[in-house]
Amino acid sequence: MQAAAKNLTPVTLELGGKDPFVVFPDAELDFAVGLAVRGSFINLGQNCISAERTYVHRSVLDKFIAGVKELVESLRPGVDIGCISMEQQVRCAHSCVVKPV
Repeated sequence: MQAAAKNLTPVTLELGGKDPFVVFPDAELDFAVGLAVRGSFINLGQNCISAERTYVHRSVLDKFIAGVKELVESLRPGVDIGCISMEQQVRCAHSCVVKPV
């Protein structure tokens, strides 16, 4: 970045991180659920911008979990969420961990 800044060369940097997904009490839950699931499962999580941690305000946690559960259970392994070759991957693809804030 420092070298590129000297002559205004465009640059894209991979900065890593733990990519949190945060859901506040006033969020549109159906929309947030869809984004959270897509963010977690895009390229089966093998994407540098995949959501790796989900934080949900405790006042909407139960509704959020129910929505995620319903959506994830509707996903078809090998079709909606990519190629899965082992039973352990199937179990993992159907689990979701969320933490209350």
